[in-house]
Amino acid sequence: MKSVLSELDKIKVLNKSDIANIKNYIHKKYPENHEAENEIILLDAIDKIIYNKLEGLPEDLKGSVKDNVIKNTFDKDKISITLCDIYEACIVEEKIIKDFINELTDLIYLNAKLQITSEDISMHLETLGFKEIDSNVIVEEELNFENEVSIKAPLSYRKNFKKALCITLMAIFIIPLYYVGRGGYFKWQKQSKVENYVIESDKKENTSIKHPNLHLPEYMRYKEINKEKLKEFLNKRESLLAEEPYFSTIVSVSEEFNLNPIVLFSITGQEQSFVPKSHKNANKIANNPFNVFHSWMEYNTDINDAARIASRTVINLSQNRPKDEDPFLWVGRKYAEDKNWGKGTRAVFEELIEYIE
Repeated sequence: MKSVLSELDKIKVLNKSDIANIKNYIHKKYPENHEAENEIILLDAIDKIIYNKLEGLPEDLKGSVKDNVIKNTFDKDKISITLCDIYEACIVEEKIIKDFINELTDLIYLNAKLQITSEDISMHLETLGFKEIDSNVIVEEELNFENEVSIKAPLSYRKNFKKALCITLMAIFIIPLYYVGRGGYFKWQKQSKVENYVIESDKKENTSIKHPNLHLPEYMRYKEINKEKLKEFLNKRESLLAEEPYFSTIVSVSEEFNLNPIVLFSITGQEQSFVPKSHKNANKIANNPFNVFHSWMEYNTDINDAARIASRTVINLSQNRPKDEDPFLWVGRKYAEDKNWGKGTRAVFEELIEYIE
């Protein structure tokens, strides 16, 4: 098992250089954003990179494992995260050790092509003096950020600590979060878990208050649409986006960001022809049909994450638009390298509006 751990430690998940590259890309993509807004996008991207390495684990455990990875990185003062860090974060999860060791071996094979058995892991745990985790550990619900967080803390507590841990990770990689703390400019918002199932925001506040988007024309802001007609349009094109979780998630994210859902669907039409099911990579493309962060091949995330980034992009790139400038052409200046992106997206938007109304 020692040799396996050594190999896992050689497989990089994320390091300082990766984060610097992502940060530079975000600042280039959103030059007019406040620094705090770009840091949030950066944190979300890092969160997703780690999460994508947890394929094979039960969905309800991925979040806490990811948080353990981040905390362990901080504790060890590391400057990179490897697959060995992910393995070590998994073996402190009582439920994984008791019920999902086979899934852990699958995760190792999927990411490293290393064959190990559940017996190998059990023997390794014995050498570490593994003992039953006390399920009755009591942790106060309200703790100061400076207090030590037990990796045995209840999952509900760890979820509340998710964003704070991400900030800690940024500090490790020497990425400034100075603006985040100034003047209470930005408050962390509780987000739904970003899995490939339908995401419904639990925020009850009026989206027009949180995202007034007054710089956008009214027809680009959120409004109720004829969902059945839109699905009919997509189905005629054999679009995978007519199915779940894609359809409802795009609509839900549009509402959260106060954008007309047709705007986001139009971008998928321009970028990926609405993701036809016949495409051999349809399931992967549908994770990022907006081609945020260059393309679906380079940033294969999930539909919730991609839709949120696309929404922020449209909103931010629409800033400072001259009154006589078409909003799609204005956004297209920086959204894509294709000079005809704005015209194409506008044409798709008009086609969709005409069909559903």
